[in-house]
Amino acid sequence: MIGSRLREVVVLVLLLANFGQAGTEPGADSPGSTRWERGMSARVGVDSLEVWDAPRQPAYEVGRFAKGDRVRIRGVVRGGWLAIERPSWAICWVERGSLELGEEGVGDQDHRHEPAASPLTAWVKGDGAVVRSGNPRARLPGPPRTRLEAGTMTRLVDRPPVGMGRADAKRAQSNWLAIAPPDDLVYFVRAAGLEPLGREKPRDEAVRVMYRPDDDPPRRPAVAAKPIVDPPGLPAEVAAELKSLDRDHRAVVSQREVAAWRFEAERARSQAILKRAGDDPRVREAVSARLARLERDERSAAAAREVEATLAHMRRLDGEVDAAERKLAASAPKPARGYTAIGFMKPSNQFLEGRKLYALIGTDGKTTAFLDIPPGLEIEPITAGRVGVRGRSRFDEDLSVPLITVRELEPVARGR
Repeated sequence: MIGSRLREVVVLVLLLANFGQAGTEPGADSPGSTRWERGMSARVGVDSLEVWDAPRQPAYEVGRFAKGDRVRIRGVVRGGWLAIERPSWAICWVERGSLELGEEGVGDQDHRHEPAASPLTAWVKGDGAVVRSGNPRARLPGPPRTRLEAGTMTRLVDRPPVGMGRADAKRAQSNWLAIAPPDDLVYFVRAAGLEPLGREKPRDEAVRVMYRPDDDPPRRPAVAAKPIVDPPGLPAEVAAELKSLDRDHRAVVSQREVAAWRFEAERARSQAILKRAGDDPRVREAVSARLARLERDERSAAAAREVEATLAHMRRLDGEVDAAERKLAASAPKPARGYTAIGFMKPSNQFLEGRKLYALIGTDGKTTAFLDIPPGLEIEPITAGRVGVRGRSRFDEDLSVPLITVRELEPVARGR
């Protein structure tokens, strides 16, 4: 009898304990014990927090927050990412030929590196404008982000125009102007760098069309384009063929990145319709409108591929420079046991081009440097003690300490 009552008491205690814990488990997508929700505000808790144009690695870094900056959460994305309200310093780039400038124009004054207090205005003309991501520290526009419809008013940012492309007899350089990002753009940060402050009432609902919290990564917004209005009286078979072309075109521009757009098959079908039409002016008008649309989108795709090729070329040049420096360092005489730095190594929440950086901790417990460790270098056996580092060191303004590109790591005794 006593044993039975004792078992009942134990079961009751366990049930009450489980009930008390209900609802306290952190969300699967949130680091630590924080349950992030839309509308919350947060403070940056690390020295430097990267802001990205997409919740994945690699993505384009649009800038960085400093420690203590405040941000507003717009949604939670799986994998430890948070969608945030666009930063006040964020910029984008638009091709100059796509804009009709206001009376103020674009002056030749001494441009600053921060957005002006009263930026100029411009209106999108023609068939719309491709908007590219921007970074205030970068010298070239980033990848395509979205598209503005004709007639949209935008604000210019007080930064000098940049050129992109090959300047030759056939193709002049394209001038790109900095603009304030469209209001519906969403930016992303790693949740691990933020400290929650509380919940605020959302100010707008427009950002919901830019990402889906249940998608990983979020679905890329469809490119906005004006529909083509066909002349009345088209033959039924031609109208059906044109509708099929439009469906295929929408599938390409909404489901692929701009650099991956290919329209060879669509162009061949359009020309075949034009050939069968003979002298019918209605068919020629409808097909010509679609060929003009193809030409515009093909120019956008070619520009995106050129940007990607330029970035790849710059990365190759960086690799060649690093290889030359390593070769020179290997051939130069150096002490047998000389180290660039010594300390305790531990993982950090800082990233460089998608690679996690490691912090080097001194005897006073402060971070003396960050380590950029190349792939393939075995570090597991030596992460628990003091290490000696050999590599190329440079001071990083964003990190506020030296950044060492590591060549060698080895354990070091406490006497050193």
